[in-house]
Amino acid sequence: MRSLGLCAGMALFLAVPQVAFGGPLYDNASSLGTLSGPFGVVTNPGGGSGGADLSALVSPDTISGFGANTDVVRLADDFTVPAGFQWIITGGRFLGYTVNANAPTLIGATVRIWSGSPLTGGTVIFGDTTTNVQTSANWLGSTPVYRALATNPSNTQRQIQYSDSEFSITLGPGRYWIDYALTSSEGFVYSPPLSVSGGGAVPTGDALRYFEDIWSAMTDIDSGNPKGIPFQLYGTQVIPEPSCLLLAGLGAAGFVLLRWRKK
Repeated sequence: MRSLGLCAGMALFLAVPQVAFGGPLYDNASSLGTLSGPFGVVTNPGGGSGGADLSALVSPDTISGFGANTDVVRLADDFTVPAGFQWIITGGRFLGYTVNANAPTLIGATVRIWSGSPLTGGTVIFGDTTTNVQTSANWLGSTPVYRALATNPSNTQRQIQYSDSEFSITLGPGRYWIDYALTSSEGFVYSPPLSVSGGGAVPTGDALRYFEDIWSAMTDIDSGNPKGIPFQLYGTQVIPEPSCLLLAGLGAAGFVLLRWRKK
C-alpha cells in the first residue's frame, strides 16, 4: 500500500491535516495476553451490579484508579510502530471516571507524544498540555463497566467513561510514549489500570505518572505492582514507498559522512 504520495515515508514525524477517526490501530491491552476484552479493564464480564461488567480491584493492590486530572497529574505509556511501517494516527481513546457520577462528566483531554520515555531523555514531538483535543465522551461498554473491589463487586460508585480525542501525526518505526490528562465537569478524574482477566494483583505494564513536576513509575502503593494504562490509537498503518526509503537512507548516510568530515 502506498502512503501519502511522493516521499511521505522520508519524514519520521509528519503532521497531517485533521481527519475523522480511522480504524483501530493499537490497543494497549495487546501488550499483555492475559487481559480481558478491549482496553483490558473488564476482569469479570457480567460480574458487576445487575449483570454489569466488573473491573475488579484485588488485594493486595489498593489503587482503584490513578489520577489523570488536567494541570495536576498526567499518565504516560509506550507503544511501538513496527519496522517497515508508518502509522498515520488520527486520534485516541482514553478511559477515566469520577466518583459517584450519574452522567458522563469528561469534557476535555490534552495529549502529547514523546520520542522516548519521559524518564530517560525523551522529548515531546507532538501536542501540548493546554489544547483540548477531546471530541466526544460517554460511558464505556454496551453495558456499564464498574471499577470495584473484588470483595464488593456490586459497588457502582466508579462507572468507567471514555474520552475520544482527535489529533493527527504520522510516525515512522520506533518506540514512542503518549501522555494524557482528562478534565471533568465535576470531581477529580481517575484512570483505571490495565487488569488481568478474572482479576488479580499482578504487574500489568510500565506506565509513568507525572505529579509535582516529576515523572515516576506508576505503581500500586501497597503491592508495589507496576501498572499499564488502557488506551487505544486510531488511524492507518501504511508501507512507505521504496523510493522514499532509499532517499531517506541516502540522506542519513550523508548526515553521517558530514559529521565524520567535521571531526
